Amino acid sequence: MKGSDHVHAFAGDKWNEVVWRMRLKLTTESTTHLNFHASEDKRYLISFNKDGTHIMVDDSMLAAAGIKHSLGDWHIVEISRIDNVLRVAVDNVLEIEETDSNPLPPGRIWFEVLDESEVLFDDVNVCSPINRD
Repeated sequence: MKGSDHVHAFAGDKWNEVVWRMRLKLTTESTTHLNFHASEDKRYLISFNKDGTHIMVDDSMLAAAGIKHSLGDWHIVEISRIDNVLRVAVDNVLEIEETDSNPLPPGRIWFEVLDESEVLFDDVNVCSPINRD
């Protein structure tokens, strides 16, 4: 799937505790927002670009990582919120692990490619976490 300029793609509407994983390629100096638990004008916004990754909630920064992401290469991105802990891993490196003391309710997953950006997505998977009982 290719997104360019300002486009959106949505998946489901009531995801709760999930792990979603995809391959993602920034073909230009692009920014994409990987949103989840999006409902009622609230969302976890994960911004991903060549300069790093950060998570915002309600326009407030929750966590950030300044690990660089190369342009033109495929990156494996994994995102989860399990037991109120948000995790973002890129290429098997945990970049962000942050507990949210005020977690958002279930909501949809939403891909957003910003203006003047081109991003490729492939092998998108959304899974329930393994039962830990």
